[in-house]
Amino acid sequence: MNEILLYGSPRNDIDRLAEELGNALGVAPEARDSSYFGEYYSLEGPEFEARLDQNMDDPEEEEEKDRYQEPDHKDMTLMFEVMITKGDPEKIKRSINGVPGMTFLKNC
Repeated sequence: MNEILLYGSPRNDIDRLAEELGNALGVAPEARDSSYFGEYYSLEGPEFEARLDQNMDDPEEEEEKDRYQEPDHKDMTLMFEVMITKGDPEKIKRSINGVPGMTFLKNC
């Protein structure tokens, strides 16, 4: 069964954070752009799929809570969602936790 984890970071440097997460997880981050997510990074390995993107996804939204992917975590500039598909989830969690500025938020 897949396990989905959500991390946040108050860091603003998405390019550098993507590189650090890639190094920690042993994959190369791929910059992408979509009409739904906007600009983001995709990180894929044999045991997981992940996306790093901005928490604030609609700054023009009238209601403040609607501006964020995770309104309860407005202090987190960046969101990192990881779907663990196989292997050792604890190893992946340890790798992510070793990256400065990453905070585990919840299981999805």
